[in-house]
Amino acid sequence: MVVLYFIPREFFVFLLGQDFIHVKTVMMYLSPGILFISFATIISHYFAGLGKQRILLIANSCGLLTTISVSRYLIAKDQLLGASYSACLSYFVATIILVAFFLKKISLI
Repeated sequence: MVVLYFIPREFFVFLLGQDFIHVKTVMMYLSPGILFISFATIISHYFAGLGKQRILLIANSCGLLTTISVSRYLIAKDQLLGASYSACLSYFVATIILVAFFLKKISLI
């Protein structure tokens, strides 16, 4: 994400065309969500290796419910950035649930 920050917006326009002028802005707003989902993927692999798919189902279902419940409002309010907010919030919820299960599993909670 740091590298993306330093790439000028004009580069994306040159590479992809005028319709993609907001790609950098959207990616920057998605960057927290990308970090959340990356962290969640590590924990997901841990639970998948243990055969605990039920935990993954719970966390991802909560993320889905978050998306369903907030996306209509956020997209109507902020359009493309609202969709970014919705995705980040969904990833955050799923990550927090996975972390809670993980901490419980290793007896820290």
